[in-house]
Amino acid sequence: MKNGRVVSVAGSPKFRVYETDFGWGRAKNCGVVHISAYGPFSFNESKEEEGGVQIGVVVNREKLDLFNAVFELRIS
Repeated sequence: MKNGRVVSVAGSPKFRVYETDFGWGRAKNCGVVHISAYGPFSFNESKEEEGGVQIGVVVNREKLDLFNAVFELRIS
């Protein structure tokens, strides 16, 4: 992709995956296995807190540290 920036988002906290039971019990953990190579991130409902979300990102360590710093600054 030459021009522009692509962002891929997968999942939704509205899927309520931790409430789904196919007969062998509810999920203990849930995540997106593969989404894309272009700056992907995913949103899922939190397994630990009602109304919370899990955010998954695929970046190298340096970018992850930067993401965490900016995220903590903006969320507080």
